[in-house]
Amino acid sequence: LSALLQRPEPVDIARRGAVMAFHAFCDQFADQLFEQLPSLWYSIHESLVHSDLDHSSEGNLSNRTDAMILVRTIVAKVPKSLREKIASLLPAIVSCCSHPDSALRQSAALCLADVVSSIPGRGMHEVVYHMIPMLSESSGTSDSDRLARRGAANALRAVVNRLGHILIPYAAFLIVPIMMRMVDDDDEVRDAAAGIF
Repeated sequence: LSALLQRPEPVDIARRGAVMAFHAFCDQFADQLFEQLPSLWYSIHESLVHSDLDHSSEGNLSNRTDAMILVRTIVAKVPKSLREKIASLLPAIVSCCSHPDSALRQSAALCLADVVSSIPGRGMHEVVYHMIPMLSESSGTSDSDRLARRGAANALRAVVNRLGHILIPYAAFLIVPIMMRMVDDDDEVRDAAAGIF
């Protein structure tokens, strides 16, 4: 009962208000969303596609994380006509999955799961052709290989958790690479791979 009577934190109220505002924009502007709010698309696109992934300043990481939060917020609410435009961000989101910053990798994994859930055909194409190779071919011991495997395993876990039985047609592409990572040298990769099933 005391948990129900507690007041929400101001940051929670602000977050809920922002989500509601963006959902209202999506409802009101529909397929004209990015024309009516050009700075929205510009901010997302510039932060994900045109920012230097190797440049890890705090502002750059924060901009990328914010852009992925915006994508997660609107992807399920935009009309199908705009989803293809959002799908064009998939390669940039996938590349963020192998970034050295663990918070950015986690944000990218959740963003990828939400985009794949809303755009399953194009999203799973990106997973099969770009995420699975990160998981299965990066078996080296260098830091970049290990980060790529960690990011891919965590992203696949997020996608599987989000999509569930919808992934059955893609199981043949996923099972062997995931099982290979269950015996990976890296603890985090093993844990993430084991958590997928």
